[in-house]
Amino acid sequence: MMRRVPQQLQAGALLIAFAEMTMLLRVQPFAIWNFPVLWWGYILTVDGLGEFFSARSMLKEHPGRIALMALLSSGVWWVFEGLNVVVKNWHYVNVPDSILAEVFFKSLAFSTVIPAVFATSWLLESLHLLEFAGRKRAAPSTRAPQRVMLLGIACFVLAAAVRTYFFWAIWLGFIFLLEPWNYLHGEPSMLQRYLAGDLGPIFRLMLAGLICGIFWEFWNYWAYLKWQYTIPWLGFLKVFEMPVLGYLMYPLFALEVYAMYMYLTSLSPMLKRFRLEL
Repeated sequence: MMRRVPQQLQAGALLIAFAEMTMLLRVQPFAIWNFPVLWWGYILTVDGLGEFFSARSMLKEHPGRIALMALLSSGVWWVFEGLNVVVKNWHYVNVPDSILAEVFFKSLAFSTVIPAVFATSWLLESLHLLEFAGRKRAAPSTRAPQRVMLLGIACFVLAAAVRTYFFWAIWLGFIFLLEPWNYLHGEPSMLQRYLAGDLGPIFRLMLAGLICGIFWEFWNYWAYLKWQYTIPWLGFLKVFEMPVLGYLMYPLFALEVYAMYMYLTSLSPMLKRFRLEL
Protein backbone atom coordinates (compact mmCIF):
# COMPACT_ATOMS: atom_id res chain seq x y z
CA MET A 1 0.00 0.00 0.00
CA MET A 2 1.42 3.36 -1.04
CA ARG A 3 1.84 6.02 1.61
CA ARG A 4 -0.06 9.26 1.21
CA VAL A 5 2.20 12.21 0.45
CA PRO A 6 1.62 14.80 3.22
CA GLN A 7 0.04 18.05 2.06
CA GLN A 8 2.79 20.21 3.54
CA LEU A 9 5.37 18.24 1.54
CA GLN A 10 3.49 18.98 -1.68
CA ALA A 11 3.00 22.64 -0.76
CA GLY A 12 6.65 23.01 0.26
CA ALA A 13 7.91 21.53 -3.00
CA LEU A 14 5.68 23.91 -4.98
CA LEU A 15 6.92 26.92 -2.99
CA ILE A 16 10.55 25.95 -3.58
CA ALA A 17 9.93 25.44 -7.30
CA PHE A 18 8.14 28.80 -7.59
CA ALA A 19 10.85 30.64 -5.66
CA GLU A 20 13.65 28.97 -7.66
CA MET A 21 12.01 29.80 -11.00
CA THR A 22 11.32 33.44 -10.18
CA MET A 23 14.79 33.81 -8.65
CA LEU A 24 16.67 32.40 -11.64
CA LEU A 25 14.52 34.31 -14.15
CA ARG A 26 14.74 37.47 -12.01
CA VAL A 27 10.95 37.91 -12.05
CA GLN A 28 10.21 40.91 -9.85
CA PRO A 29 8.98 41.51 -7.25
CA PHE A 30 9.17 37.78 -6.49
CA ALA A 31 12.94 37.49 -6.98
CA ILE A 32 13.70 40.03 -4.29
CA TRP A 33 11.36 38.30 -1.83
CA ASN A 34 12.42 34.74 -2.58
CA PHE A 35 14.27 33.97 0.68
CA PRO A 36 11.28 33.61 3.02
CA VAL A 37 9.32 31.81 0.29
CA LEU A 38 12.18 29.36 -0.27
CA TRP A 39 12.72 28.73 3.39
CA TRP A 40 9.11 28.28 4.40
CA GLY A 41 8.98 25.92 1.44
CA TYR A 42 11.99 24.12 2.87
CA ILE A 43 10.40 23.93 6.33
CA LEU A 44 7.15 22.55 4.91
CA THR A 45 9.05 20.03 2.78
CA VAL A 46 11.25 18.79 5.61
CA ASP A 47 8.27 18.58 7.96
CA GLY A 48 6.34 16.66 5.32
CA LEU A 49 9.22 14.22 4.90
CA GLY A 50 9.23 13.70 8.65
CA GLU A 51 5.51 12.90 8.60
CA PHE A 52 5.93 10.64 5.57
CA PHE A 53 8.56 8.51 7.29
CA SER A 54 7.37 8.61 10.90
CA ALA A 55 3.73 9.84 10.88
CA ARG A 56 4.83 12.77 13.05
CA SER A 57 4.66 16.42 12.01
CA MET A 58 6.26 19.24 13.96
CA LEU A 59 4.02 21.81 12.25
CA LYS A 60 0.78 19.90 12.75
CA GLU A 61 1.51 18.86 16.33
CA HIS A 62 2.81 22.26 17.47
CA PRO A 63 1.49 25.10 15.23
CA GLY A 64 1.38 27.64 18.07
CA ARG A 65 4.90 26.76 19.14
CA ILE A 66 6.19 27.17 15.59
CA ALA A 67 4.57 30.63 15.34
CA LEU A 68 6.32 31.70 18.55
CA MET A 69 9.57 30.14 17.34
CA ALA A 70 9.38 32.14 14.11
CA LEU A 71 8.86 35.36 16.05
CA LEU A 72 11.79 34.65 18.36
CA SER A 73 13.91 33.54 15.41
CA SER A 74 13.55 36.95 13.81
CA GLY A 75 14.66 38.65 17.02
CA VAL A 76 17.58 36.26 17.49
CA TRP A 77 19.00 36.95 14.06
CA TRP A 78 18.62 40.70 14.52
CA VAL A 79 20.97 40.21 17.49
CA PHE A 80 23.54 38.76 15.08
CA GLU A 81 22.93 41.66 12.71
CA GLY A 82 23.85 43.91 15.61
CA LEU A 83 27.01 41.90 16.25
CA ASN A 84 27.88 42.18 12.57
CA VAL A 85 27.97 45.96 12.95
CA VAL A 86 31.04 45.27 15.09
CA VAL A 87 32.74 42.40 13.24
CA LYS A 88 31.68 43.50 9.72
CA ASN A 89 31.77 39.96 8.27
CA TRP A 90 28.84 40.17 5.83
CA HIS A 91 26.80 42.71 3.93
CA TYR A 92 23.74 42.63 1.68
CA VAL A 93 23.41 43.61 -1.98
CA ASN A 94 20.30 44.63 -3.94
CA VAL A 95 18.38 45.56 -0.80
CA PRO A 96 15.15 47.60 -1.20
CA ASP A 97 15.53 51.38 -1.24
CA SER A 98 12.98 51.77 1.54
CA ILE A 99 14.33 51.18 5.06
CA LEU A 100 10.90 49.97 6.17
CA ALA A 101 10.74 47.49 3.29
CA GLU A 102 14.25 46.27 4.10
CA VAL A 103 13.47 45.75 7.78
CA PHE A 104 10.19 44.02 6.96
CA PHE A 105 11.80 41.71 4.40
CA LYS A 106 14.72 40.82 6.64
CA SER A 107 12.42 40.15 9.58
CA LEU A 108 10.40 37.75 7.43
CA ALA A 109 13.58 36.05 6.25
CA PHE A 110 15.05 35.81 9.75
CA SER A 111 11.84 34.22 11.05
CA THR A 112 12.73 31.02 9.17
CA VAL A 113 16.14 30.39 10.75
CA ILE A 114 15.29 28.53 13.98
CA PRO A 115 12.24 26.72 12.52
CA ALA A 116 14.43 25.43 9.67
CA VAL A 117 17.08 24.10 12.07
CA PHE A 118 14.51 22.52 14.38
CA ALA A 119 12.52 20.99 11.49
CA THR A 120 15.70 19.45 10.08
CA SER A 121 16.68 18.03 13.46
CA TRP A 122 13.12 16.70 13.86
CA LEU A 123 13.43 14.94 10.47
CA LEU A 124 16.77 13.37 11.44
CA GLU A 125 15.17 12.07 14.62
CA SER A 126 12.19 10.68 12.69
CA LEU A 127 14.68 8.75 10.53
CA HIS A 128 16.34 7.38 13.69
CA LEU A 129 19.69 8.82 12.71
CA LEU A 130 22.60 9.52 15.05
CA GLU A 131 21.04 7.75 18.01
CA PHE A 132 24.24 7.75 20.02
CA ALA A 133 24.49 7.09 23.72
CA GLY A 134 27.46 7.96 25.88
CA ARG A 135 28.31 7.33 29.46
CA LYS A 136 26.67 9.43 32.12
CA ARG A 137 28.87 12.08 33.68
CA ALA A 138 28.88 13.60 37.12
CA ALA A 139 27.14 16.95 37.42
CA PRO A 140 29.66 19.80 37.58
CA SER A 141 29.89 22.14 40.52
CA THR A 142 28.02 25.43 40.28
CA ARG A 143 31.29 27.29 39.83
CA ALA A 144 32.29 25.44 36.66
CA PRO A 145 29.28 26.59 34.56
CA GLN A 146 29.74 30.10 35.94
CA ARG A 147 33.33 30.12 34.68
CA VAL A 148 32.15 28.99 31.26
CA MET A 149 29.68 31.89 31.23
CA LEU A 150 32.61 34.25 31.75
CA LEU A 151 34.24 32.65 28.72
CA GLY A 152 31.10 33.51 26.75
CA ILE A 153 31.39 37.16 27.76
CA ALA A 154 35.08 37.06 26.81
CA CYS A 155 34.14 35.87 23.31
CA PHE A 156 32.12 39.02 22.66
CA VAL A 157 34.75 41.29 24.21
CA LEU A 158 37.50 39.76 22.06
CA ALA A 159 35.34 39.91 18.92
CA ALA A 160 34.77 43.62 19.52
CA ALA A 161 38.30 44.51 20.63
CA VAL A 162 40.33 42.41 18.16
CA ARG A 163 37.81 41.62 15.45
CA THR A 164 40.46 40.84 12.82
CA TYR A 165 41.51 37.74 14.75
CA PHE A 166 38.48 36.96 16.94
CA PHE A 167 35.50 37.73 14.66
CA TRP A 168 34.62 34.02 14.78
CA ALA A 169 34.05 34.18 18.56
CA ILE A 170 30.50 35.53 18.08
CA TRP A 171 29.54 32.02 16.95
CA LEU A 172 30.65 30.59 20.30
CA GLY A 173 29.70 33.34 22.71
CA PHE A 174 26.05 32.46 23.28
CA ILE A 175 26.87 28.75 23.63
CA PHE A 176 29.27 29.47 26.48
CA LEU A 177 27.03 32.14 27.98
CA LEU A 178 23.55 30.60 27.76
CA GLU A 179 24.05 26.83 27.83
CA PRO A 180 25.43 27.01 31.40
CA TRP A 181 22.73 29.52 32.38
CA ASN A 182 20.00 27.23 31.07
CA TYR A 183 21.57 24.25 32.83
CA LEU A 184 21.90 26.03 36.18
CA HIS A 185 18.27 27.19 36.03
CA GLY A 186 16.84 23.79 35.10
CA GLU A 187 15.96 24.79 31.54
CA PRO A 188 16.49 22.45 28.55
CA SER A 189 20.12 22.44 27.50
CA MET A 190 22.44 20.33 25.42
CA LEU A 191 24.84 20.39 28.36
CA GLN A 192 22.28 18.45 30.38
CA ARG A 193 21.89 16.00 27.49
CA TYR A 194 25.65 15.53 27.38
CA LEU A 195 25.88 14.88 31.12
CA ALA A 196 23.03 12.36 30.86
CA GLY A 197 24.83 10.52 28.05
CA ASP A 198 22.07 11.41 25.58
CA LEU A 199 24.28 12.42 22.66
CA GLY A 200 21.84 11.86 19.79
CA PRO A 201 20.01 15.21 20.08
CA ILE A 202 23.34 17.06 20.17
CA PHE A 203 24.68 15.43 17.01
CA ARG A 204 21.34 15.74 15.20
CA LEU A 205 21.12 19.44 16.03
CA MET A 206 24.67 20.05 14.82
CA LEU A 207 24.08 18.10 11.60
CA ALA A 208 20.84 20.03 11.10
CA GLY A 209 22.82 23.26 11.36
CA LEU A 210 25.28 22.06 8.72
CA ILE A 211 22.50 20.91 6.37
CA CYS A 212 20.71 24.25 6.69
CA GLY A 213 24.01 26.06 6.23
CA ILE A 214 24.66 24.30 2.93
CA PHE A 215 21.18 25.18 1.67
CA TRP A 216 21.51 28.78 2.94
CA GLU A 217 24.71 29.25 0.98
CA PHE A 218 23.52 27.37 -2.10
CA TRP A 219 20.32 29.38 -2.48
CA ASN A 220 22.04 32.62 -1.52
CA TYR A 221 24.59 32.16 -4.31
CA TRP A 222 21.88 32.42 -6.98
CA ALA A 223 19.73 35.00 -5.21
CA TYR A 224 19.05 38.55 -6.33
CA LEU A 225 18.96 39.99 -2.82
CA LYS A 226 21.89 38.21 -1.19
CA TRP A 227 24.65 38.47 1.37
CA GLN A 228 28.37 38.50 0.67
CA TYR A 229 31.25 37.91 3.07
CA THR A 230 34.27 40.00 3.98
CA ILE A 231 36.16 37.67 6.31
CA PRO A 232 39.77 38.43 7.35
CA TRP A 233 42.47 35.78 6.69
CA LEU A 234 39.94 32.94 6.29
CA GLY A 235 38.20 34.22 3.17
CA PHE A 236 39.81 31.76 0.76
CA LEU A 237 38.53 28.70 -1.12
CA LYS A 238 34.88 29.65 -1.32
CA VAL A 239 32.03 27.20 -1.77
CA PHE A 240 29.26 29.43 -3.10
CA GLU A 241 29.74 32.75 -1.21
CA MET A 242 31.06 31.12 1.99
CA PRO A 243 34.77 30.33 2.57
CA VAL A 244 35.00 26.57 3.09
CA LEU A 245 36.16 26.87 6.71
CA GLY A 246 33.07 28.93 7.46
CA TYR A 247 30.92 25.83 7.14
CA LEU A 248 32.46 24.59 10.38
CA MET A 249 30.54 27.34 12.15
CA TYR A 250 27.09 26.08 11.15
CA PRO A 251 26.97 23.13 13.60
CA LEU A 252 28.04 25.54 16.35
CA PHE A 253 25.47 28.08 15.18
CA ALA A 254 22.73 25.46 15.63
CA LEU A 255 23.83 24.92 19.24
CA GLU A 256 23.91 28.67 19.73
CA VAL A 257 20.39 29.40 18.47
CA TYR A 258 19.08 26.43 20.47
CA ALA A 259 20.56 27.93 23.65
CA MET A 260 19.17 31.37 22.79
CA TYR A 261 15.71 29.98 22.05
CA MET A 262 15.60 28.03 25.32
CA TYR A 263 16.79 31.06 27.25
CA LEU A 264 14.22 33.40 25.70
CA THR A 265 11.35 30.99 26.27
CA SER A 266 12.36 30.67 29.92
CA LEU A 267 11.70 34.36 30.57
CA SER A 268 7.97 33.99 31.19
CA PRO A 269 5.55 31.15 32.01
CA MET A 270 3.56 31.89 28.84
CA LEU A 271 6.62 31.61 26.61
CA LYS A 272 7.69 28.46 28.41
CA ARG A 273 4.26 26.92 27.85
CA PHE A 274 4.67 27.38 24.09
CA ARG A 275 8.26 26.16 23.95
CA LEU A 276 9.17 23.31 21.62
CA GLU A 277 11.85 20.91 22.84
CA LEU A 278 13.87 18.57 20.66
